[in-house]
Amino acid sequence: MTNDPLESTGIYIVYLTSPASKSIYRAKKYKTEVNNQNLKVGIAKKSFKSRKSGYEANFDYEVEFLPFIRIKREFLEDAEKKLLPRF
Repeated sequence: MTNDPLESTGIYIVYLTSPASKSIYRAKKYKTEVNNQNLKVGIAKKSFKSRKSGYEANFDYEVEFLPFIRIKREFLEDAEKKLLPRF
């Protein structure tokens, strides 16, 4: 596992810091919107850094991104299969 936590893969938590509603995917103009009342738990398959930058770009840097659990890349698929049905 890398020494830089943001270069790792694993599970993260992200939420908006703004009360303004924003599209979950601005580039495609998705109608589903979120704001600071919503929270997402997700899996970073490439790296936490990559996922964080995607959220920052989509939500104009009005996000709090928290790497939660570091998981080695080779164990991500198994972790995803076990965790997703619980959410």
